[in-house]
Amino acid sequence: MSKLGIIAGGGNLPKKIIQACQQTKRDHFVIGFEGMTDPDCVEKSPHYWSSLGQINATLEKFKEENVTEVVFAGRIERPSFSALKMDKRAASLLAKAALRGFGDNAVLTLIIEEIEKDGFKVVAAQDLLDDLLAPEGALGQIEPDAQALSDIKKGQEILTQMSPMDIGQSVVVQEGIVLGIEAIEGTDALIDRCATVKRDGVQGILVKMRKVGQDNRADLPTIGPETLKKAKAAGLRGIAIEARGTIIINKDEVIDYANKSNMFVVGVKAAS
Repeated sequence: MSKLGIIAGGGNLPKKIIQACQQTKRDHFVIGFEGMTDPDCVEKSPHYWSSLGQINATLEKFKEENVTEVVFAGRIERPSFSALKMDKRAASLLAKAALRGFGDNAVLTLIIEEIEKDGFKVVAAQDLLDDLLAPEGALGQIEPDAQALSDIKKGQEILTQMSPMDIGQSVVVQEGIVLGIEAIEGTDALIDRCATVKRDGVQGILVKMRKVGQDNRADLPTIGPETLKKAKAAGLRGIAIEARGTIIINKDEVIDYANKSNMFVVGVKAAS
């Protein structure tokens, strides 16, 4: 089995992939980013600490370690351009990204292209872990009602229309009113923000979908138990995610929490 290079961002997904490698005795090497990657998840694996702007050093390290396949795992939080310590290769990519609008999807697509240019094969996290993607339909005991389905449809329409602008993957809708759209702050901050503007009446819903044309090997929408806990605390009653297009971390825990909290989690087809 080929040696796997893991580009480890935030969240629990890097830990899941590292554990899978350890269980199957697969050779692996981890690139971590200070302030983003959990040190505890990489400490028992061979690893190297880098920064987002050091693309050439990262790829050279993979070559030294005889890595042949690379996976993106976890949330990559992009800092301001002024805070990036860019090498020449990163600066060149930045110039190309400017032509594509600087969105996360555009930048990640360029990085994948750059990695493959050096002879590595970029693989998807969902191809390494079984049962990682959301199925279609309700995951727990609670089903969305007619109002929820209407809000989900509106959320999907909004995200589809926003997709060419490469802004975000999530929106919160309450009885047809858009409470918030995800931007650079991420889903957790979106949920927190929407808690302050929610209306009386039927509770709102978080809708999370891939961007149209998004490369499935990086930055897929992701939820886990903490997403549900935040949504519950913010007064939301459910989460709709794209079936076969969203990663669920600790699915059993997600279902258990949804059932106990009288919330729904439902996988829906991508808007056509």
